[in-house]
Amino acid sequence: MKVLQVILIAVIFCAEFSISNGSAPVKYSSNFGVSGHGNDKTVPRAQRVISSSVAGSEHRCAVKCLKNDRCWQFCHVATSGLCVLQDASLVQKSGGPSKVDNCTYFTRKVCNSTYQLKSRQKLFAFPAFNGNEFVLDFAVQADQAAKIVLSTDGTGGGIKYHLVLGQTGNTRTTIRRCFSCYVLKLVSTPGVLSAHKMRRFWLRYDHGTFALGKHQQAAFFEWTDPTPQDIPMRFFGFVSYNTPQIWAAYHTCN
Repeated sequence: MKVLQVILIAVIFCAEFSISNGSAPVKYSSNFGVSGHGNDKTVPRAQRVISSSVAGSEHRCAVKCLKNDRCWQFCHVATSGLCVLQDASLVQKSGGPSKVDNCTYFTRKVCNSTYQLKSRQKLFAFPAFNGNEFVLDFAVQADQAAKIVLSTDGTGGGIKYHLVLGQTGNTRTTIRRCFSCYVLKLVSTPGVLSAHKMRRFWLRYDHGTFALGKHQQAAFFEWTDPTPQDIPMRFFGFVSYNTPQIWAAYHTCN
């Protein structure tokens, strides 16, 4: 499948906002790169929509994106005030890339945190995510078996899912409920990891449904748990195998 590349047609959109959340107003200063226009057929718009509303001005739309940690980009229609927020995951679209006519797309500036894991190390680096769903934008450098675990309480004892990229000598991606449990889903992915450079992916979890893809590409691994857990997943962690691994998580810069 041919991957369409987004060409930045403007470098930076910068604005200062004052947002009131019931306490004293909080000032936001953030950068957005303009990634394209809705009538430009070279701009892919397969990212998942998390909200669509009439927000009015471009600045108000940017504020809505800044207030939502899952918002990775937004598009705004100047004539109608339509504001569409999208996250870092992609969805399958029939008939080619989707777009909103006359909508200008702004990609949010993100920061990243990097972690050096020793062999067989487990790391829960982030606080609990809200609800029973999240989108993780991450990268990893490993020779094989880079594992993401989902936990109810941020401990090893609370782990309910093991998602492994590059298992069995970097040849397949699998998911199971525990380290010694049988494989629930297997996809052949030879060479999905690299021991020499970081490779970036996205992972979406939504109430027992998983979707995993390479950066700016559609999912290559999808699975829905037929018997989802009663207790919500609240934490994700990184786990290394027999050799050290380098992980990076991309997140908002608030």
